Amino acid sequence: MKDETHKSQFISKNYFLPCREKEQEIIYDYIKKGLETNGNYSSLYIAGMPGTGKTACVINVINIIEQELKNNKNAKLSFDKLILSGTEYPIMSNIYIAIYKFIFENNKRIRKRNYMQKLDNFFKKREYIENKKKLDQKNPMDSHIILVVDEIDFLINKTQSLLYNLFNWTTYDYSKLIVI
Repeated sequence: MKDETHKSQFISKNYFLPCREKEQEIIYDYIKKGLETNGNYSSLYIAGMPGTGKTACVINVINIIEQELKNNKNAKLSFDKLILSGTEYPIMSNIYIAIYKFIFENNKRIRKRNYMQKLDNFFKKREYIENKKKLDQKNPMDSHIILVVDEIDFLINKTQSLLYNLFNWTTYDYSKLIVI
């Protein structure tokens, strides 16, 4: 009950986009739950007609949660967000490169097929990785990653390997990855 009271007090101080309050509350609850766990099994697929505010709702909710965490200095939760659009990646393997460069400072050129393998290994073994310097990771180890993939329908192909990998990474224990 205390959680619900805190949530409604916080949300009432912030502005959800009009006519989408219910949807934003669902997104808010989902992201908060993902942040309070290790992020495993945290993928949310949002579908709807073009121009109905799906992306705007998600970004607004992420900004609200970001502000909430900033205001709560004692909060142990933290996250970094990466927002990608399927329309910007005509070569799908470039999404792996974008995610890799978002996570790691070390941007040595590696083979395209290896980006996916390195990311898969990272999310699979994240709990065991102790030395941040060892991986040249930009973000703190305990920080969640919220990955928003907009226009996901542009990423559909015969094998579906990219979509499979994005959603599969959330199934690893301690992946601390939320895919929307």
